[in-house]
Amino acid sequence: MYDGFVYEDKKFFTFSKMGNTGCLISCVATAITNLNVPITPKELNAALTEKDGFLGVDLIWYKINEAIPEVDYRYSRIFNSKTIEKDLERGLLPIVNARYHKTGELIEC
Repeated sequence: MYDGFVYEDKKFFTFSKMGNTGCLISCVATAITNLNVPITPKELNAALTEKDGFLGVDLIWYKINEAIPEVDYRYSRIFNSKTIEKDLERGLLPIVNARYHKTGELIEC
């Protein structure tokens, strides 16, 4: 979606493609936009940076509520296919981080 977009990223001190450094931020920005709170990955990055929403380059998830108060973000380390299906039925947009076949490949969104 944003792979070809080049921007200056103050967090990573580089000019780079969004697909190389901002996949998670793009995913979160898309989810927030789908909740009728329009935001670009660049705007989300700026809002999170202002609220100290990163630990190094890692996102501090609960800071989403501080950075974007219109969003009611809920964090849970315990989930399964049934809880994800129920969230989807209720109109929620779960973001899931999972390891695929123990290969270390990360799947998000």
